[in-house]
Amino acid sequence: MMVTDGTGPASINMARSFRQHRDGLHYSDVLELDKYLIGSSRTRSNSSLVTDSAAGATVFSCGLKTYNGAIAVDPFRQPCGTILEALKLKNYKTGLVVTTSLTDATPAAFNSHVDYRYMQSLIASQQLGFNNTLGLVTDLMIGGGRCFYLPGSDPHGCRDDEWNIVEEAKTAGFNVALNREEFDQFQLEIIKFTLLWRRKLSLH
Repeated sequence: MMVTDGTGPASINMARSFRQHRDGLHYSDVLELDKYLIGSSRTRSNSSLVTDSAAGATVFSCGLKTYNGAIAVDPFRQPCGTILEALKLKNYKTGLVVTTSLTDATPAAFNSHVDYRYMQSLIASQQLGFNNTLGLVTDLMIGGGRCFYLPGSDPHGCRDDEWNIVEEAKTAGFNVALNREEFDQFQLEIIKFTLLWRRKLSLH
């Protein structure tokens, strides 16, 4: 599932028209996205005609409307089950890949439950399975926002406490990459594992 935060029909129409003009394409040419766009949603929240991304993402993740600023909680501030949680309970592997901070409202609404979107320190801890009733529900997370996983005293940290979730996550067995070099090292390890697995497979 891909969420294009803040995108509506006007944005897609503009992209389509621009591409047709730029590349000299026929007016009937379509975007790759058009092949998958099968409907639209009414985005208003239950507290405002104009929604915000927190309430909007909660609709996608939980299937219910809520107030602006809410992260996967209903209008009475009770947690609602998200699609990632439902999939995890069915033994699926789940992932969250974003081009923003992982603790931003849109991604947070899929694997955390807080009353307001600004509670990013709590969101971060829940995303890694801490302070969360169901524990860890996301097997892979790629995105920005490391400061909310690091203590406030850390030069790169911005938590409102001194909890170093990164170190605790490593101790719990998580593979953590905080920069491009560490991420690329994961790629090398995956390639080595794949080659080794193929080598073992070829012996049978």
